[in-house]
Amino acid sequence: GSLALKKGKNRKYLTETITKVSKNNEVLVNEFPIPKFFLRRWGCYYHTRNKNIMCYTSLLRNNSLLRKWNFYIANKRKAMMCSLGLIGPGIFGNEPSYSSVNDLLRDMKYARRQGFKNIAVYSIDTIMKRPDAISWLNALKNSSQ
Repeated sequence: GSLALKKGKNRKYLTETITKVSKNNEVLVNEFPIPKFFLRRWGCYYHTRNKNIMCYTSLLRNNSLLRKWNFYIANKRKAMMCSLGLIGPGIFGNEPSYSSVNDLLRDMKYARRQGFKNIAVYSIDTIMKRPDAISWLNALKNSSQ
């Protein structure tokens, strides 16, 4: 069968651990903007307002409909923040990333218009590996003021 439909082996452990830890601590849960059914099966969905929806718009290859969908889901799940990226390669090393700082700034402006005051960017280490790292850091600094 498809891996997407299989239950995560550690989903029960994850659910119990996060539930236990969140009783006495503030826990931020990261989620992809995909149907809850998949997230629950994998052990990656928790009913909490402390959510960060990973709206990794560069992975969408400039598909404006999917970009809007990601932010729609983030708002529908009442996420407290969203993540943008990718600035550079992710864990597989071949994921699509922003080609220019202007692409990131466009998405940051869109996220702010959608009501997100807190925006995370994936990731600072890939910014530091860019030859134009200072321009990316300045853009982040100026866009948050």
